[in-house]
Order: sequence, then C-alpha cells, then structure tokens
Amino acid sequence: MLYFILDGMLYRSRKIIILSHYKFYLSFENVQLHDYVSEKAFEGLYSGTVPVYRGAARVAKVMPTNHSFVDANNLTPKQLAAELTRLSDPANQAEYETYLDYKLREPINPPSTIEKPITLSKFPPDIQKEITDVITPELCRCSV
Repeated sequence: MLYFILDGMLYRSRKIIILSHYKFYLSFENVQLHDYVSEKAFEGLYSGTVPVYRGAARVAKVMPTNHSFVDANNLTPKQLAAELTRLSDPANQAEYETYLDYKLREPINPPSTIEKPITLSKFPPDIQKEITDVITPELCRCSV
C-alpha cells in the first residue's frame, strides 16, 4: 500500500487517487459526536472532489470554507440525492465549481518541502523506503 505525507500526516495515496475520479465523496462519520471530525472529511478535499459530510455539527469550523463541502447533517436521504443530482447536472457546472473555489486561494502555510515526520519511524524499514521513494513535492500539494 502506498502512502504520502501532507501537512505532517500520512495518507493512503490509492484512496486519494481513486477519489479524484469522482465529483463527490460521501464522507460520513461512523459516529456523530459534537466536535469529532475524522480524516474522512479531508480526504475528499485532498483528492479534489467535494466531500458530502455527515457527522460533527460544527464541521465548517475546520473546513477551508463553509462552501467547500456539502453539509448532509440536516438533509434527508431524498433531499441529499436531489441536491447531488442537481449539482451533477452539466447545466449547474458553474455552481458545482464554486465548491472548489477555495483551492484558488493562496494557502496560509504553503508546504515548501516534503515532511518526514517522526511517525514514519513506526513503520518497518521496507515500508519507510517505499513511502519515501514515491513521495514527491507534487504529491504534497492539491492541484487546481
């Protein structure tokens, strides 16, 4: 399994690559706790898809903008399906793209180099080598 480092965190690159082929990613938490937001919310952002999030009510506090994800917390399944169908319609492409506008802004702390955090030492040497062999600066940045 391939991994990559982004902002000091280790991610599964295969999942990110697969997600990048889709417009939306259903990022539903296993449990709904007030302030618990797992990696699921961010994997969609890193892959360039729009996360459809159900979980913590205050998720907007940790997302790039209030309009960088679809908040499914207050939608019924039927309402959510209608909204995703509407946003997927080619006639609404411009509206869909507004969910990706945050990527056009300059990052607050742009990564200048690939980070090799201490957490890599928890992996066996062969996995460490695999990780460092495939990581490039391009993998550590979101593309527009």
